[in-house]
Amino acid sequence: MRPALQIEPPRAGIYGGHGDKWEGVVQAARRSPPWDAGLVNTPPVLVFDGDCGFCTTSAGLVPRVVDRRGRYAVRPWQQLDLAALGLTAEQCTVAVQFVDGDLRVSSGAAAVAAALRAGAPGWWPAGMVLDLPGVRWVAARVYAWVAAHRHTLPGGTPACAVPSCPRQPGA
Repeated sequence: MRPALQIEPPRAGIYGGHGDKWEGVVQAARRSPPWDAGLVNTPPVLVFDGDCGFCTTSAGLVPRVVDRRGRYAVRPWQQLDLAALGLTAEQCTVAVQFVDGDLRVSSGAAAVAAALRAGAPGWWPAGMVLDLPGVRWVAARVYAWVAAHRHTLPGGTPACAVPSCPRQPGA
């Protein structure tokens, strides 16, 4: 017969009190990140090309389907301070970008995977699958094709055309 599982009652110092083993972790989480320039608790952001109809339509699906609770922002790059996010206009014109809370940037298919992982729990597996080595390679090529042909896809216009579509990271 197995002994009954014993759970310690909560202590006064749990999660941040004196002598708690989690104190350092909690204190680190409360500190502002070093890149914080007055923007406290800046959420992750999915950055897309607001001049592209296909991109705008696709990005509009994210808050309605993937992230209904606003775990991250979805914004056109034209409305953001790109330098503060570590991005350039060229990067944002060529591919979607996902910037997490630590200012790590993912681009193209990797950004889609990161956005899925950061969204509602039901989408996490899809984001993880897109990040698997063999799938990542295929996803990068599919993303590059979509980006190169976005002006011909539903919602796209001639203004959506990208002159050159460089290879995506991880491709």
